[in-house]
Amino acid sequence: MRSPARAAATPSSSAVAGGAYVVVYKGSREKKKAIYEGTLEKGHPRTFQGRHLWLYVFAPANLRLHLNGKARAVPGAGTGARRWLEVTPKRVSLAQPG
Repeated sequence: MRSPARAAATPSSSAVAGGAYVVVYKGSREKKKAIYEGTLEKGHPRTFQGRHLWLYVFAPANLRLHLNGKARAVPGAGTGARRWLEVTPKRVSLAQPG
């Protein structure tokens, strides 16, 4: 008997008005190696997949997120230059600074 598949978060990220620099960690943000680090430019979306993702975002007001195909607001957008976001299969939330 196979165990049921675990739900995965599949955020798709893109940028507007100048881009957003993003660092993505899978599983734990304390891991030393990011699965992605770079600037997301307008018109060049990126998709990441995992059960638990952490995004460190520079210029969150420039970031647009879709989680599992649905548009999501970027928590804390417009209130500062940098944000930690926690992404799970059901939500995108503002995370405490690490």
